[in-house]
Amino acid sequence: MVKDKKGEHRKILEFLLSDGFTRARIDGEVRELDEAIDLDKNKRHTIEVVTDRLTIADEDRQRLADSLETALVLGDGVVIVDVAGAEELLFSEHFACPECASTWEKIEPRMFSFIARTGRVRRATALGLKRPSMTT
Repeated sequence: MVKDKKGEHRKILEFLLSDGFTRARIDGEVRELDEAIDLDKNKRHTIEVVTDRLTIADEDRQRLADSLETALVLGDGVVIVDVAGAEELLFSEHFACPECASTWEKIEPRMFSFIARTGRVRRATALGLKRPSMTT
């Protein structure tokens, strides 16, 4: 919801609480939204919504899908999955990396064709032969 921005962010916290969410990770610490949260307006803060906490089982697949969909909407296409005992997983539905800001064009079938200019390696000809004079 908020990534490294100054402010108290009261409206966002109130919105989340009124929308039925109970927890948020604020500056790396999971906090209950119904408790008093006072943020320094002169410091930068990161607010991430905790949409669900669950143990994966076959009967929870739909719940997981619903939670991820909600998180993608709230996170503007970016979601962090915090797996207990493992490293966090960052996912984006955009053609960009939210960590390093690298972007990619939309994936199309022609990108995988050795005949199409967009699909082949820069040093290769259409038949897969390398051109010695060109660099990668």
